[in-house]
Amino acid sequence: MLGFTNRRGSGATAVSLGLPVVALLACAPVAPPTTGVAIQSPPTLIEDCREYPAPRNVDQLDEVSRTYLGHPGFLGGDGAIDAVLGDGRRLVVFGDTLRQASYPGGGFARNSMMILGADTACVISGVSGGAVIPDREDGIGYWPMSIEVRANEKGDDVVLMSQRMATTATDDLGFVILGSSIVRMRIPHGGVPSLPRVVDLGPDDPSREVILWGAAIGHEQRQSSVEWHYIYGTAAVPGVFGRSLRVARSRWANLSEPGAWQYWDGAEWQSDPDRAQEVIPAEGGVAQVLSVFEQSDRWFAVSTRDGDLGDEVAVWSAPTPNGPFTADTADTASLTLAAERFDGALTYLVLAHPDLFDQPGSVVISYSRGATDWDTLVAEPLLYRPGFERIDLPISE
Repeated sequence: MLGFTNRRGSGATAVSLGLPVVALLACAPVAPPTTGVAIQSPPTLIEDCREYPAPRNVDQLDEVSRTYLGHPGFLGGDGAIDAVLGDGRRLVVFGDTLRQASYPGGGFARNSMMILGADTACVISGVSGGAVIPDREDGIGYWPMSIEVRANEKGDDVVLMSQRMATTATDDLGFVILGSSIVRMRIPHGGVPSLPRVVDLGPDDPSREVILWGAAIGHEQRQSSVEWHYIYGTAAVPGVFGRSLRVARSRWANLSEPGAWQYWDGAEWQSDPDRAQEVIPAEGGVAQVLSVFEQSDRWFAVSTRDGDLGDEVAVWSAPTPNGPFTADTADTASLTLAAERFDGALTYLVLAHPDLFDQPGSVVISYSRGATDWDTLVAEPLLYRPGFERIDLPISE
């Protein structure tokens, strides 16, 4: 289980994304293409709070994550997408999650959520004890990718960009990504989140070349009033391991409406998504999900080089959110992770945490750990916990 103390930092890097363990779960057919649909959800989620030993630095955080078993609602999970709330608590969202078999909702959830206080870890569950973002009626599930929070006098408005997926026996990975979705919820200060709606952005599209918008999202830290939110999309290219990166921008009120976004075409922001140009090419490119953020008047993209199966942590930097991005060739991180070891262990899905344990010129990153054998993770859930490291950023003096 994760514990965080906050304050602002930045930077990022990534590791290799191995085959997600969901490929080992029960399979369901891929749904036929549909138009975007809003999913009605219960107004208030379930909160289960327990005490936990809050870490005070990265080493303690890594130790707590790898060893502490103090909440039956979270034994292990991948991801660790986080944001600081207006009341000082930290919101953390995970993908596939292991829990005690006797826990309300069962021993597995497609996604889960925690809110961490000074010495309390609160697991947030759906109304039936299951996933926070419920499956569609046709069985399509949701994996979180990136998060934005906007504070107000009463609490926080939260946007969670997610990918929707179908498990299938016909694909060699065991699952197919169908597109992006946006989850909008509200969290009152000191209170329990509500999940008012989930909106699928566009029709289901099982082709691997579709742009996965929301793979990262960010805004300019130096502005007291955020005008633009930058939505990054990744896309696969046949025969290339890495994925390309594109960028759009939106006002907060229009994040659920891609038709109102502006897309960078290499020269200007304009309204046609088909004209969006690569800001990082697929050759030597990023993973499917990554982090992009601003620090010290520079923008950084952190991911594994050469995609999900790459093993080299890479940092791209740019003067603006739309580039031009340059891959850093310096030794910015000693962290190199194998996508799959001979013992079946996996390391994947590197994310940056720019406001965690702030140290200028560096950033804390997490990487997910797992195994190719699901039964191994059920028997030893501590193997299914994120690891944490600090890396340097290529910031010129």
